[in-house]
Amino acid sequence: SYYEAPEARRGSEDFGHFLKLTKGAMYYWSFGEDYPAIHMSTYDFDDAGIEPIVEVNKKLISYID
Repeated sequence: SYYEAPEARRGSEDFGHFLKLTKGAMYYWSFGEDYPAIHMSTYDFDDAGIEPIVEVNKKLISYID
């Protein structure tokens, strides 16, 4: 599933300038709203996320001309 942010996030503003020059995409990966945010001391990367993240990236790469 996915969640579409209601408004742009800070990091995406700079990225938008790159998209004026070339094709691209930006997305964020999350383990859900109840999971600690990446910059919190309680964050612990869930290794079970590696495989699905890799699969999403492989799909995105397959769309590049």
